Amino acid sequence: MKDLEKYNGEHQTKLAFKLIILTAVRTIELRGARWEEIDFTKKEWHIPAERMKMGEKHIVPLAKQSLAILKEMQKITGNREFVFPSHQNPNKFMSENTLLGVIYRLGYKSKTTTHGFRAVFSTILNEHGFNPYTP
Repeated sequence: MKDLEKYNGEHQTKLAFKLIILTAVRTIELRGARWEEIDFTKKEWHIPAERMKMGEKHIVPLAKQSLAILKEMQKITGNREFVFPSHQNPNKFMSENTLLGVIYRLGYKSKTTTHGFRAVFSTILNEHGFNPYTP
């Protein structure tokens, strides 16, 4: 997170990377996030089944840090469909390579992946007694 604070690339990309660390969602779920899925009142992100790997709706609880990121993004992209739209085409969402580029620019190429943060999160939860999802 300290290195990410020093990241001098696109601000929206930095916010997306922070949010993926805080929520432990898959990159495709984050990149495809739509404003209609975010419930600021309930502090939840409702990812519909058709966007989930396992085909079931997923509710992501949003910590105050996640909500702060989303509120900041809302000022930038709140009038668009996607929370993190593509810079080339705002009618599409951010490219997977955009997030991968952060890892490379921060000097973590061959040391981690974006999905690696999700894996660490899962390991910590499993060590604390939370069972992995099995259909």
